[in-house]
Amino acid sequence: MRPFTVVAVLGLGASVFGYACSSSSTTSSNPDAGSANLDSGSSGDGTSATNGCGLVFFPSDYDKGCQGALDSVCCSEEQTCVGNTDCVKLIACINACPAPRQDACVNACAGDAGESAPGVSQLNDIANCTKGAAYHDPPGVSCAWPSGDGH
Repeated sequence: MRPFTVVAVLGLGASVFGYACSSSSTTSSNPDAGSANLDSGSSGDGTSATNGCGLVFFPSDYDKGCQGALDSVCCSEEQTCVGNTDCVKLIACINACPAPRQDACVNACAGDAGESAPGVSQLNDIANCTKGAAYHDPPGVSCAWPSGDGH
């Protein structure tokens, strides 16, 4: 099995996962997969009644402005992710990794399937949205996800 690595973070690159492994397993080795309480306004599954786009993308260790910046430009991509349970679980798993999020934990969330893991396509759509000219981090804040510190 060849390990895969995170080749990009939200707003900075082409995709979240780069090199797929040779195995077809999508089992995550992160024990917190899909169970992270991402924010006080979240339901614990990555969705939120208080967020107009329905997805709590940034965990509580990020500046609150990061979520607002994402919501203002990429709301339709967030809503598409919310419609795919695998995408929501993938984000929750990644956000459950201890900050600063390291490649080994982040990559474990996609399991051996890497780029082919369920939910990765929708997650990449969010990442691609943040590379458009309309998206900007809040002044003085880095919203690089998942490995950034959000401050």
